[in-house]
Amino acid sequence: MKFILNCIHITFFIAIFSCGSNEKAQHNFVVFSPDSLIVLHVGQSSDSAINSLEYSVFADGKEVVKPSHLGVITDAKNEERWTISAIDSSTFDETWESVLGKSKKISNRYNEKKLTLTSTDGKSMFLSFRAYDDGVAFRYSWPGKSDSTSIKILDEQTTFTIPGNPRVTALCFPNYTSSHETNYTVAPLNDFVVDTLIDLPALFEYDKNLFVAITEANLYDYPGMYLSKNSEGALLTKLSPLPLGNGVKAVIKGSHHSPWRVIMIGKTPGVLIESNIILNLSEPNVIEDVSWITPQKTTWHWWNNTVIPANASFTRGMNFETMKYYIDFAAQYGISCHSLTDVDSDSWYTSPKDTYPLPGPGTDVTKPNPKLRMDELLAYAKSKNVKLRLWVHWKSLEPQLEEAFTLYEKWGIEGLMVDYMDRDDQEMVNFYHKVMESAARHKLTIQFHGAYKPTGLRRTYPNLVTTEAVLNLEFLKWSDRCTPQHNVNAAFTRMLAGPLDYHMGGFNSVSPEKFVARQNRPMVMGTRSHILAMYVVFETYLQMLCDAPEAYINKPGFSFITTVPSTWDETKVLNASVGDYLIIARRHGESWYVGALNNTEPRIVEYSLSFLPEGRYTVEKYADPDKKNADPNEVIMTNNEISSTELQQIKMAGGGGFVMKLTKK
Repeated sequence: MKFILNCIHITFFIAIFSCGSNEKAQHNFVVFSPDSLIVLHVGQSSDSAINSLEYSVFADGKEVVKPSHLGVITDAKNEERWTISAIDSSTFDETWESVLGKSKKISNRYNEKKLTLTSTDGKSMFLSFRAYDDGVAFRYSWPGKSDSTSIKILDEQTTFTIPGNPRVTALCFPNYTSSHETNYTVAPLNDFVVDTLIDLPALFEYDKNLFVAITEANLYDYPGMYLSKNSEGALLTKLSPLPLGNGVKAVIKGSHHSPWRVIMIGKTPGVLIESNIILNLSEPNVIEDVSWITPQKTTWHWWNNTVIPANASFTRGMNFETMKYYIDFAAQYGISCHSLTDVDSDSWYTSPKDTYPLPGPGTDVTKPNPKLRMDELLAYAKSKNVKLRLWVHWKSLEPQLEEAFTLYEKWGIEGLMVDYMDRDDQEMVNFYHKVMESAARHKLTIQFHGAYKPTGLRRTYPNLVTTEAVLNLEFLKWSDRCTPQHNVNAAFTRMLAGPLDYHMGGFNSVSPEKFVARQNRPMVMGTRSHILAMYVVFETYLQMLCDAPEAYINKPGFSFITTVPSTWDETKVLNASVGDYLIIARRHGESWYVGALNNTEPRIVEYSLSFLPEGRYTVEKYADPDKKNADPNEVIMTNNEISSTELQQIKMAGGGGFVMKLTKK
């Protein structure tokens, strides 16, 4: 690919002169990972007509990214030629603790080189390259001054030239307006259609010993990133455009940087799932007192269509009596939260039905639906030790953000689901940060729906407890698209970016041939054990119990989902085959929980518990029955003992799985 110049679109060029250090004289340099197995090469393009900078990546001697271009297109009126005026090298090694996470203690080790670039007219720019043991990352930075003029970013020229023809698992979209909710395309890279937007993270399977994912980290005041294959097979960076920008992707002023462009690398897919590279590349926690940020479970009456008992003495609706019924259920079974949304387009806050969920005339997120008797409901929930969460459309929230959050804090609201953004341009990215900053001040946790992928913001604001950005079990209300196969695919791709909200807990499992989409207490595909395993396999710090109370009471597996933790001290992938199955072990305190998701093919899988301290362990296990045509809601529950040295074997049904809790004797 060659850079294209005209009088107003300019790509920066980096000419490397033979002066100063040996690295400059050699026209290239390398950055090694701490274990020296990953190497990032940076040097002058082999195309002498371009004279630009390019990079390539190797892992354990294998080429991961072929020489690929670096560059940013701005609105500069004159051609700017850049030279490298300095190269700084550094190493970094720290261990930090997450507030909520898949690991409590996180190691952050990398080697870095930072290039200072100087243009002919005295401007400066930086390029930073980092190498970790589980991947590499790079970003562009502008030093800026308080009186500096703005720079318009028209696009990036960052490319990823992938060797060979690896199998890719990714989401594909026709345009940038998206809730990132569709099924995965799984195909060789050569089969991907030219110019189609490829969402991130995108997973690449090179061979049985090399797995790569491309994504981004530390997205702030900049547009979201996609990939698009060109006619030559290279993957180009595409930035989400400003809604009214006339082709401008971002406007930056003062000191600024792009997000990190991240290439995750592992010998197994489990290395990518265990990785914390996205958090390590993100800004540290800015909330001084985090004692109020705790993992939660919540009922979610919208998913089951707000089912109430047939003999109820009250009328179903967005009213005090219906919400009291759900609060009573939560209180009885130790579910910490109940979430308010709507019933039949009748919202918890003032909003006209004829425009709902979009805001219409008179919409006011500070005025509760009078049928809720909000003061009385808040007092009742508090008396039952159940916290309330609120759903809100972002367009309704934005004009009242500070006023609303001040009120919600006064009410004692635990947090909010902010929904329907469906964009990741610079303006929307900034809205996310505005929400998180205000929510942190008012001690509110946030879950984003209709959202873009996580990029590490939850390290900076650990009150960001989960994000959707995935086609999940809510789709079973109107389609058959959320299959066990899709569940498995999401675990290998979307989950690499961070916590995913998946509308878990449907307790009406049916076989695929018997599935019917419906609004009232939806069916789910996948066995009961498959559903239970989601609470361990899927990373999220706000676990939903989406089904109706009557679906859970006295049903097998219900006690497990009311007690399973939702934040973890340690995570290990025990066995995994991309798109087929995944077995994950997560530690909370002294106990380990193991969960497995299987696709539609029945299989027998082995896994080892040798990572555990030697000894005997008591096991509480929920698994698929070992018989043909079993009821998918049937669960085989066992309690026994095993040794950490014994190789384990499990048989999973099609669409099945298993989950177990291990406690050392």
